[in-house]
Amino acid sequence: MTISQSTRSRKPSKPRKDFPLFAHASGQWAKKVAGKLSYFGTWDDPEAAERLYDKQKDDLRAGRRPKPSVASKNGVTVADIVNSCLTTKEIAVQTGELSQRHFNDLLRSGKEVAKHFGSKRLVSDIHVDEWSSFKAVLAKQWKTPANMRREITNVRSLFNFAVRNGMIQPILFGDGFRAPTAKHLKKARQENRAEHGDRCFTAEQVRTLVKSKNASPDLRAMILLAINCGLGNADCKSLKFGHLDLDGGWLDFPRGKTGNERRCKLWPETTEALRQVIASRREPKNAEHESLVFITQYRGPWGTVDQIDCPISKAFRRLAIDTGTYRKGLTFYSLRHSFRTIADGTLDQPAVNLVMGHDDKSMASIYRERIDDARLVRIADHVRQWLFGEVAK
Repeated sequence: MTISQSTRSRKPSKPRKDFPLFAHASGQWAKKVAGKLSYFGTWDDPEAAERLYDKQKDDLRAGRRPKPSVASKNGVTVADIVNSCLTTKEIAVQTGELSQRHFNDLLRSGKEVAKHFGSKRLVSDIHVDEWSSFKAVLAKQWKTPANMRREITNVRSLFNFAVRNGMIQPILFGDGFRAPTAKHLKKARQENRAEHGDRCFTAEQVRTLVKSKNASPDLRAMILLAINCGLGNADCKSLKFGHLDLDGGWLDFPRGKTGNERRCKLWPETTEALRQVIASRREPKNAEHESLVFITQYRGPWGTVDQIDCPISKAFRRLAIDTGTYRKGLTFYSLRHSFRTIADGTLDQPAVNLVMGHDDKSMASIYRERIDDARLVRIADHVRQWLFGEVAK
């Protein structure tokens, strides 16, 4: 895994006919070796990419992990640290120890670090004041304290990885590169709630969205899954047939972000919406998407799990505007907030945590061996009664 500041919009041609690599859309030279796609460097330096390929090809063909690139002769550079960390984390993704989404976050953060300081910059030359300047740059991109906290945590973790692995001495980030505190996050949420209201839909708004003639079968089913089971955008994108028991009316879907168990009783309305989606579902272009429940009209998935510019969010926003339910701060993910808020009325926090896929770090969770399905049914009935009232069958 390599990092660079260089990006181009058009793929370059191979420098010669027998060049062993091809230009990948990510901006790097790549090659599939032993059935796995590997990357060897950016488009702007094909010679370096070929040298790295020649160095690693024997290990790759044998299914071994290639040795990370050694540090630069004059010291450890930003690229050395980012590349070494990402190489290790990529293995963690393959072994299931790290989610692809978390890896992609680290990759994005690594690119930001390299862009700001320079990929060839010696880490020992970075002054403490420069970290404060970098935070100001990040603040322009990540507007909310929650996003800033995540980004700063990612950046610090890259360099802390290098410290733990003996590449560098501990980094002095200074007070200017601290992540927003929990108190700061609470204050920001309170101010946002005071200005825009809470992040919950009313029952009438959700009914309006579900019943709208402009809601596609896919979007209608996703909305129902969100308010029935608390699914988010990434969950809907990655929902597979194996997660559903439509005959029994259950969803078993470990949360991709944490791997936590998640189980939910499906409403009749949700089950029927899913059956309609499956009946009209197009065959995906790629075999790797065969197991996905939701496929677009263009025969592809509804975006990737880590995609920031989310197609589901866009489609939902258009529907919300069309139905007059749009308000700043109310997004598709707000349906998950709405579910949790209403479900808490059952006063059964452990069971609601199971539906949401939330961590339960209490001592009781260590002794609790299971949660009966009857409790999950009560949660589903409670939220359904809130949504449909007397309309519910």
